[in-house]
Amino acid sequence: MTSGFRYGLLIGGLIAIAGAVAALWTANSHGEEPAATVESDAEPVAA
Repeated sequence: MTSGFRYGLLIGGLIAIAGAVAALWTANSHGEEPAATVESDAEPVAA
């Protein structure tokens, strides 16, 4: 491989890893419960 291609693969891999880490870190950064488990005081709407 040429050095430029190898450098491009390295940078692309680092960007992909950084994106995955950022996605996992921001998925539940507030420590809140998922919406499905949060109890609501609202009355269900009759269909």
